Parts: sequence; structure tokens; C-alpha cells
Amino acid sequence: MPDSSTSSGKRITRILVVDDHPLVREGLAARISPQPDMEICGEAASLNEALDQVRATHPDLCIIDI
Repeated sequence: MPDSSTSSGKRITRILVVDDHPLVREGLAARISPQPDMEICGEAASLNEALDQVRATHPDLCIIDI
């Protein structure tokens, strides 16, 4: 699992965005990405994709709307 900390040593929250609408996923990612203590570790459009992404990226938080 990757180290999730900033250069100042603060923990970065890794977020997986799950939504069946690409525009919603892109919008959420665009709003979250500028936050210094958050990063988008993956996106998924379905339950199966989300499960694969969870296994691959080990997010701290999942935002889900399916």
C-alpha cells in the first residue's frame, strides 16, 4: 500500500469515487483533487469496477452513488 502523507507529514485521505455517470465522477474528482490533504486514488462506474479498485488501491474513503 502506498505511503499516504504530505511533505509536511500530514496524512492524505485516499478517495475512490464510484458513480455510473462519468460527468458526476469527473466533477467530484475536480472538486476533491485541489485539496492538499485528499487525493483521488481511483474512479469506478459499477460495483464490479469499484470492488476491483478497492482491492487495487486500498482507499480510505469511498464516495458511492449507484
